[in-house]
Order: sequence, then C-alpha cells, then structure tokens
Amino acid sequence: MISDDPSVIRPALVDLPKNFLTGKTLPLKYRKQQLNNLLRGLKELEPKFHAALQKDLNANEMMSYMLSTCLTIEDIKHTLAHIDQWNKPKSVDTPLVIGPGRSYIQPEPYGVALVIGAWNYPVATLVPYLATAIAAGNCCIVKPSEVSAHTSNVIAELVEKYLDKECYRCIEGQVEVAKAITKEKFDLIVFTGSTEKGKLVAKAAAENLIPCVLELGGKSPTIVDRDANLDNAAMRIVQGRMINCGQTC
Repeated sequence: MISDDPSVIRPALVDLPKNFLTGKTLPLKYRKQQLNNLLRGLKELEPKFHAALQKDLNANEMMSYMLSTCLTIEDIKHTLAHIDQWNKPKSVDTPLVIGPGRSYIQPEPYGVALVIGAWNYPVATLVPYLATAIAAGNCCIVKPSEVSAHTSNVIAELVEKYLDKECYRCIEGQVEVAKAITKEKFDLIVFTGSTEKGKLVAKAAAENLIPCVLELGGKSPTIVDRDANLDNAAMRIVQGRMINCGQTC
C-alpha cells in the first residue's frame, strides 16, 4: 500500500524552506486557521480513521476514539486555547551593563520541522506534534509509520485535503524513505518511537546539527502497597498493561 521511493522527499524540501522565508506562517490568524482546518479534517475523516485503526491495530471504535481521535482533537483544542499566550513576548530583566533599556524573549519558529510518528499510536504520536509545529509558526513535513499503513493513508489525506500545501506536507514511505528523510537538513526533528530507532534519528540529525525532540519507548512501573485493594489493583494493572494490545508506556 505504501511505496518506498526516497525521491518524493526532495520536491517538498525545495518548496517548504522557500515558502517559510516568505513569512506566510508567521501571522497568528493564519496559524489558527490551519489548526481549525486540522480539527475539521479530523472530525470529517473520523470514520476513516476508525476503519484504518481497526485494520492496522484491530482497535474497535471505542478504543480508536479514546486513544486516537479524541486525544488528538482535545490536544489541538488545547493548543488553540493557548496559542496567543505562548506567542506573547516575555519580559526579562535587563543586565546593568547593557542598560538602560528593556529586554524580552520573543518566540520564533525554527523553520521547517519534520515529525515522525510511531506505529502503535499512529494518530496521537503525530498529529498533535504537527499542530504544535503549526502553532509555533513552522512549516512541517510529517512521516507516518509505514507499519500502520492504512492509518498512514488517512493522515496523508488529512494533510493534503485540509492544510496549506505550500507549508505542510505528508510523505509516506517505508524504511528507505525513513532513513533518507532523517538525513535531510531540517530545522527541527520530532520523533516518537523505540530507543533503538531514536538513536539512529539522533545520529543522523547530529550530522547536520539539527535539534531533536525524542519521545522514546519506556515502562510503566506500578507500586502496590500493603493497604491496597488487591482485586482492584490487579484489575487496573492488567487494564493498563493490556490496553492497545500492550503497546502503551
């Protein structure tokens, strides 16, 4: 269902840096419009997401809603509610040696960000980070996991149909595309996945001095003390351990 052709990367990396430099993504009005478009797309494509997640992860509609679409929609709503505050200049003290004057920190976008999602939460580990990149004023390329191929197809439809193609793209691909895209000169890489793959992404990014945000697989330790209701504790532990086929950390 998904080809593995690295040549699809180059056209996007020619267009997006050039379009970023026009300043198109800087106005908050534009960013909010794109975030609202993303919300609308998620809601309109929700049945397709449910069907894709059932094929990829055997998730029923309730689990698909709870662990994917609902989480993502609420995350984007949170971003919209705070975007003005997050982008305000923040006053800081002015050192005596460079006074008199005023000093402040002005948030600025990096440029073109790359967001790579994980197969086990293919929506929730990708679309919220796309929304954050939009809110920060970046252009963005997303690379969904090829392991969740049906969901990857719907994410591609979401980006292509509802977002501005001049600033946001979805690149689908398998191993060769994944390896090639992390070697490109992005301004920021956001990766969610295993520790093993995270090391490879960080190594590739380091070759180009690209900052990375890595959210890598972990564990969920549980403490059961002597006052616990063991039946209730056991039920909760098993529920947490088995949810999403055990693919939750």
